[in-house]
Amino acid sequence: MNTKLITKSKWAITIICSLTMVFHNGCDEDVLSTPKGNVTFAVANLQNNSNAGRSLEALIPAFLLVDIDDENGNKVIVNRIMSLHALGETHVTENLELNKGNYKLSKFLVLDTTHTVIYATPLKGSDRSQFVDNPLPAYFSIAENTETQVVPQVLAVSA
Repeated sequence: MNTKLITKSKWAITIICSLTMVFHNGCDEDVLSTPKGNVTFAVANLQNNSNAGRSLEALIPAFLLVDIDDENGNKVIVNRIMSLHALGETHVTENLELNKGNYKLSKFLVLDTTHTVIYATPLKGSDRSQFVDNPLPAYFSIAENTETQVVPQVLAVSA
């Protein structure tokens, strides 16, 4: 066999592999990925609502059920159940990571431990929308590496 040809082939393979590694390692993953931020949801001032004939124990928030659309109206999150954590008189969710951009909260239901709806934010134009300052949809933005908190007003739901 021709040893010159084998040596040239080895060098060619070495150069190709080296260039591949240089270009691969030179790519910054942050440039390739979409910028992200976080949103948390909170429920506050629940004691100001009518308890709709339920005992106060049945009105302890445990979960949220949310729908989120992007600025083009595409569903991003549908029927996402998120745990609520008590912080004083406020209940807050864990962070939800979303791509940088503008969003619309189109469903916001507060559930108890049995997943029964106990509070809700009414939709604009509904009968109960007159009882809150900002009915749904609620608009919010996600900026890169930041946390946004959304705190819609809720009303107690009848049994």
